[in-house]
Amino acid sequence: QRTGTDTGTGWPQYRARGRGLLAAITLPSEQERNCFRQLLWDGGLATLPSWPRSVRFRPSLNVTPDEIDTALDILSTAFEKLEG
Repeated sequence: QRTGTDTGTGWPQYRARGRGLLAAITLPSEQERNCFRQLLWDGGLATLPSWPRSVRFRPSLNVTPDEIDTALDILSTAFEKLEG
């Protein structure tokens, strides 16, 4: 399990954690979390809210490496728009 204050993507204000395919990111506020989730949804990535400020990721067990890469691209774009 990895936890920390830096997602490794240049956005240290978000706390990422996870084990295997189960992952979550905590944002500074519920409002920012909701905005981030909408950006992800608009980009094609479905997520789950986790009380009070987190976003959960639960991909299927047969997810492919290409699908993971696509999800990471969507996440990166959403982070950039959120900061923008």
